[in-house]
Amino acid sequence: MQIPQLVFGRGISTDNEPDLWQRSRVPNDIELWIDLGTPDESRIRKASGRAKQVIVYVYGDRSVAVWWAKNEAWLLKRFNNVSVVQISQTNRCRLWRR
Repeated sequence: MQIPQLVFGRGISTDNEPDLWQRSRVPNDIELWIDLGTPDESRIRKASGRAKQVIVYVYGDRSVAVWWAKNEAWLLKRFNNVSVVQISQTNRCRLWRR
């Protein structure tokens, strides 16, 4: 069994790469696209079209609530390969302390 390898992308410095990703053995295929924060619709649409699976880890309790209220409906209707995971303030503190 081969363990998948996550690689840091250029993320913030380019719109063409995620923050983290797992590339396929097939050239230009992306198995997993991971973004952090609250990406805009065009970035999620691009990720969904390029990768087999997309995970967005959102953080920042107040800003996430606003982002989710704005994006929930179209995210759930349009994309079946996108997952959103919220990292709460409590969990961020736990991660930081370890």
